[in-house]
Amino acid sequence: MKITEKQINKFVEDNDMVALGGDMFEDAGGHVWHEANIIDEIERSQPLNNLFDFDVAGALGKLTIMK
Repeated sequence: MKITEKQINKFVEDNDMVALGGDMFEDAGGHVWHEANIIDEIERSQPLNNLFDFDVAGALGKLTIMK
């Protein structure tokens, strides 16, 4: 799944980051993040959805297991 600019902007806003210019951001603790690091964090937060490109967690929640 391709990470969109909207997802990056939401991550930046949710984590109180400030744009430094180009594709660099600074978090509240003073750590500098490259946009690629933000994309990695977004992808890690949704590993199954990215792998299968649909809501795996939602689908698994609807399964009925029978013995």
